[in-house]
Order: sequence, then C-alpha cells, then structure tokens
Amino acid sequence: MKISTVGQILFVCLFACPSMGEQKEASVQEKTSEGKRVGSVDHNRTGQGGHRKRRAPGEEQMELLRFFLEASPERLQVIRKTIERVEKMTPEERKSMRARLKRFREKAPAARTKMMKDFHMRQDLLNRYWKTLDPETRVREMNHFYQLSLPQRPKYIEKVRKNQRSTEAKKPKSKEASPD
Repeated sequence: MKISTVGQILFVCLFACPSMGEQKEASVQEKTSEGKRVGSVDHNRTGQGGHRKRRAPGEEQMELLRFFLEASPERLQVIRKTIERVEKMTPEERKSMRARLKRFREKAPAARTKMMKDFHMRQDLLNRYWKTLDPETRVREMNHFYQLSLPQRPKYIEKVRKNQRSTEAKKPKSKEASPD
C-alpha cells in the first residue's frame, strides 16, 4: 500500500471514523442571554462545550462494523497498521499528531490538495526505491523508515531521491528516433 503513517492516520481520522466526519446540514440560530440572535451554528464543533454531537455507542459500533465489512482486505490492513502505530505512540507523539491534523484541517482546500499531492509523490518515490531492493533488504529498509522520527524522515527521503537521480543518470539513455 502507498500510505505512510501520517497518511494512514489522516485517512482513519478523516474518513474511517463515521462519527468524526458526520455533519448535519441544518443550522440553527444561537441566542445570547438577552435573547438576541448572533448567527448560525453548524452542529459540527460549536454549541455547548465545543464538542460534536455524539451517537449512541451501539449505533457508532454498528456503523463502524458496516464500514469494516465493506472495506477491502488491503484497506483493512492499512487501518490495522494505523491503529497499531497509534497504540505505540507516546502521549507527546499523539499530541503532536493531533496538532498536525488540526493544522491540516485548517488549511484551505487547495493547500490540502497540494500537501496530499506532495505526500503521494514522496510515497511513490519510496515505493519505487523499495521495489528495486531484494525482499530482505526491502523489509529492513521499510522498517527502518517507519522507525524514524518524523523530523528524520525527510532526510531519508532526500537520500533516496539523490540515490534515484544518480541511478537514473547512470542508465544508458534510450535511443530516440534516429535518422536512417
């Protein structure tokens, strides 16, 4: 699968948890203590305590079970790995990840699209590199990458990028349409 830790966590947090992504379409007018109308509120994060409206526990579990039953085996595997990574995170790492997700959600749609495009390009680069390795080395390199802290990963990716460039430079160029 081409999804890294951050992408997997983004996926699970943004799409896999049905109660997190759900928004009601209707809006209500909020009143102040004097009875004046202040504006519309979107039931998502506003209101008493600033929390989203919760579903009944059984309903949430049923929706999640339905989602898992409809998911492909590959998607389930990605979700399982994401859950395992989140379970292994320290409280500081979880706090950092929540902050990163919050910054991502607050960005404009165009900026989010660009970030995801860059993310996919990095994943494609890593996957192309890992496919060139023998199976044992591939597993070792992938595990090494996933064990790196978030600040160390860009250095690893840059090393792979330089390696790819030097490999491409060494390849003989294919003959283009040569004159006869």
